[in-house]
Amino acid sequence: MEVENKEWLTWEEIRKRYPEEWVVMGECTLNEFTELVGGVVYHHLKDKHAARKLWGPIGGISACRWTGEHFGLYSHLGTEYEDSKKTPARD
Repeated sequence: MEVENKEWLTWEEIRKRYPEEWVVMGECTLNEFTELVGGVVYHHLKDKHAARKLWGPIGGISACRWTGEHFGLYSHLGTEYEDSKKTPARD
């Protein structure tokens, strides 16, 4: 998948540039605590379900994440990562 402007941004830069949106990122970098440091934004949308569909074809370490505030019990579900080189064990 080609990105017109393949600019690597920190998570804070992404949040400022795309407020209150779902971002689909590739080439993600995680720190030693597996927290998102940054990546290349492939898509940014208001619709979570549309973002998840676009996230599927991205290889490598990728993420689909909400840039706005998280509220409630399931707020941690605003971040999802995938490493296409690894196949996690699933129950």
